[in-house]
Amino acid sequence: MEKYDQMRNAADGAKTAVSIAVFGIIADAILLIVGGFTFRATGGVLFALSLIPLFLSLLFAISALIHAVLSGNVAREEEEKLLLANRPESRLLQTSEDVRFTAKRTLERYVRFAPYVVAVIGIAITAYGLNFVRTFPDIAMRGNAIHAALIAALMMLFCVFSGAFFNGQSRAPMCRYLRPAGAELIAAFFVLALSVVAAICRHNGISSPDAWLGKIVFYLFILLAAETVFNGIVEFYRPRTQEEERPFYESRLLALFTEPGGVMRNIAATLDYQFGFKISGTKLYALIERSFFPLLLLWAVVFWGSTSIHEIKTGERGFRTAFGKITDAEDLAPGIYLCLPYPFGTTEKFSTAQLQRAFVGEIPDKNAPDALKEIVLWTEQHGGADDQFIVAVPQEKDAPATASGNSIAFIRMTIPILYRVSDLRSYLVDHSAADRELTLLGNEIITEFLASSSMDAIMSTGRKDAENRLKHQLQQRADAAKLGVEIVSLSILDAHPPTGGAQDVAASYQEVIGALEQKETSILEAQAYAARTLPAAEAEADERVSGAKAYEHQVKKVAAAESDRFTTQLKTYLVMPQMFKLKAYLELLEDESTDMRKFIISSKLRDEIYELNFEKNDRLDLLDAQIGNLGK
Repeated sequence: MEKYDQMRNAADGAKTAVSIAVFGIIADAILLIVGGFTFRATGGVLFALSLIPLFLSLLFAISALIHAVLSGNVAREEEEKLLLANRPESRLLQTSEDVRFTAKRTLERYVRFAPYVVAVIGIAITAYGLNFVRTFPDIAMRGNAIHAALIAALMMLFCVFSGAFFNGQSRAPMCRYLRPAGAELIAAFFVLALSVVAAICRHNGISSPDAWLGKIVFYLFILLAAETVFNGIVEFYRPRTQEEERPFYESRLLALFTEPGGVMRNIAATLDYQFGFKISGTKLYALIERSFFPLLLLWAVVFWGSTSIHEIKTGERGFRTAFGKITDAEDLAPGIYLCLPYPFGTTEKFSTAQLQRAFVGEIPDKNAPDALKEIVLWTEQHGGADDQFIVAVPQEKDAPATASGNSIAFIRMTIPILYRVSDLRSYLVDHSAADRELTLLGNEIITEFLASSSMDAIMSTGRKDAENRLKHQLQQRADAAKLGVEIVSLSILDAHPPTGGAQDVAASYQEVIGALEQKETSILEAQAYAARTLPAAEAEADERVSGAKAYEHQVKKVAAAESDRFTTQLKTYLVMPQMFKLKAYLELLEDESTDMRKFIISSKLRDEIYELNFEKNDRLDLLDAQIGNLGK
């Protein structure tokens, strides 16, 4: 009789589970319909993300309904088996021969294979929802923020009560499959609560946290999907020594928040389920269970205290704040500093060594290729239509006068401004957007400068002077506005007339500038020729003058020496004429006929000739002597 009562209670529990599952399906469907229409009207990243757990809750509720129906069939089948076994005639026939019972086998197959199908569908729903949020063109919050907050508040209340009801009923054995649906409703409650906060901030004119909170929730849903995949792999390889009524697609991470009183119980059940024996009954686990929350609290305190430690890196300056007020009299140098923990205090820091950049005029496209790789001509349409400046064009002497005396033209320029932060407090505290103010000041002084400048000068020879003047004026304006910046450089790049439309004069200016450049080229070539020719001519002239002077000096000195020698020779001749003649004759023979052979013939010995060789021999050789001739 006791066993029959158990079967009866199981059947009644299955009916209750079916009723609750049907209620959950209807509730999830209504929430999805209301949420879908509201999202189409108001938008919002968080509101769109809240539909994902509602879809998953609907899927898990359907899975719980099928499980409850099959469990009820098993309970009724067991009840019928018990009745058949108690019949008097059952002794003649076996129970299995009376009727074929297949409900239990069907439930076992469902419990074995259906969770994988449900998990795959859940992952597909999550992936589709996240991709929809990422690619939907009009995802930002719009419309009446109060209406969106009101609807989200009603939905979140319904979600939290329904989720708590499902979690409470899931403690019954036949309603165990309702817990994943309840956990997803609790998750939808948290996302909708964040959506309400974002809508209220938007209504009050405060910067809405919808975008960055939506990004956090986006990655949390990716984490939950990854957990489902991991649980599926673990489920496939786990030992089958212990049966578990919990489906593996139920999130253990969500259970930490949907069942705050049973965190350690969930961890213990997960370990017992995974390893197939009661790990939660060991002494080591009991020790960890007793010290887990104190350690967790200690870790939280340490982590919160670490938010008071801040580092200012090399090249940075900063200052500390407490409750929104600056506590340091001077800027902090690089180093490690302590302040009040978040959110009571923080450290504002900024790189004062790194050059910052602002643009006036045509702003280059950051996604465009390198300018050195792609050259754009004046005559080609490029840039926008709102980045043109008005510049004065002086009238020619013979041109007809206008009412203002000058005509105007349009010019397009890219003017990058490089600056460095010199006063951190003025830059960050006194001005909410100092870089934007610097750009506005740049536009102002450039507009004033162009009103009294020449377009030809800006586009050609006067560009460097214009850059220096504009840099000086911009620094004066920035100092007057106390922006706390130091202008490092201001460059005028890509100055050219407008292209496209009615004011397309780029082609004509191209011809004019080409002629001016040709003129400058010819002047530079002439100057280069002069630089090469004049020094060479001057060097040649100096060389010729120096040669003439050297020749003059040589001729004078030689003539003077010749005169002195003649005077000396004359004196010598007058003293001994014969000896002078003989000496002169011998010197002539010695000097003028050195390489010639000489023969001396005596006037008295006409028939005898003696040939004497006075060339130097290293030694005397008898073969050289003509002994035969000496005997004659």
